Formats: sequence, structure tokens, C-alpha cells
Amino acid sequence: MSLPDDAESAAHFTRRFESFTDVVFGFSLSFLAGRLVIPASAHDIFAQPAGIVGFLISFGFLAALWMLNHRMFRFYFAPATPDVVLVFVELCGVALIPYALQIFLKFPNDPAGFSFYVLVYAAILGSSAAIGFRGFRRNWQTWDLDSRVARWRTPLIQSVAAGLLALSAALIVAGVPHAEWLSFLIPLVVFAIRRRRMLPAYARS
Repeated sequence: MSLPDDAESAAHFTRRFESFTDVVFGFSLSFLAGRLVIPASAHDIFAQPAGIVGFLISFGFLAALWMLNHRMFRFYFAPATPDVVLVFVELCGVALIPYALQIFLKFPNDPAGFSFYVLVYAAILGSSAAIGFRGFRRNWQTWDLDSRVARWRTPLIQSVAAGLLALSAALIVAGVPHAEWLSFLIPLVVFAIRRRRMLPAYARS
């Protein structure tokens, strides 16, 4: 993969690449609404709300992921081959969200449907976390201590969330009862990490 090697070209590439990711997020959001099934009657919108609820939850997740994507490009991304590949992995997951939601809604009693839906988010968060860790390692010396703490938390939270989601999906497929509840530990983990000033040893000085 040939990437720009001067500062001006690198900045231009980054702007163009971020714009491309915005397009993918936009298409994914629009496909979420476009895949909603028209009910037989207006009353069924409220009598059978699974589609609307799934849409709203997925829309909220995608909005949060877009905010993380914006933060990733602002603080962590560099126009290097590993980062570019990881962004494409993230975008692959973003594009798959409407499809994963439809699978889950069509087969609500099949654990594989929920597992696939969860794994898509795990892939998105895991690839974004990898970019974050790479960017932190590359840039930490240019940030003050408070900024380091704040910018270390983001990929750390993403990586833990991705791990919990992937573990939950694996346990569901393995037939472990109530394994889906493991994903609900994520808010507790986020709360715990945000309350602590954690940094890797190399970035504490």
C-alpha cells in the first residue's frame, strides 16, 4: 500500500480518509432505517416494536461509534499502513451493522444471531482500540499528564468492551446459559476505568 510520505500529503490523505469514513457511517445509518419492515397495520408499530427498538439501539451505538471515530482521527490516527488497514476493518463492521441487526431480528431465538450482532461491535471496538494504542504510543510525549490519562482511557475502555463482547459471543455459541448478560458488565467497567488515573509505565514520567 503506497501512502504519502510528506506532511502536506499526509494531512490531505487523512482529511480525505476521514471524510470517506463519514460516508460509510452515513450509509450504515440510512440502511438501518431503510431495512425497517412496514407493518401490516399502523397499530403493529406499537404491538410489535422489536424492529423500532432494534433500530433505535443500533442508531445510538452507531452515533457513539462515530464520535469515537472522530476522536480517533483527531488524536490517534496516522497515515500508516497498519492504521489504514485497521480503519477498513472498523468500517467493515460499521457497514455490517444493518445486516447483523436484520439477522438478529429475524432469528431472535437463535443464539447465533445475537452472537453475530455482538461480534460485529467487538470487531469495530477492537480495531479502533488498536489504532488508539498505536497513536498513544506514538504521541504521548507531546501531551501533558492529564491529556495522557484521558487519551489512554479511550482505547483501554474500547479494548475491554471488545473483549467482553467477544467473550460473551463465544460463550453464547458454546451454549453457556445467560452468557449474554456478560456484555452488561461494560458500563461498570467504563465507570471503574474512568474513576482511576491509569497510564502505562512508559508514559508516567
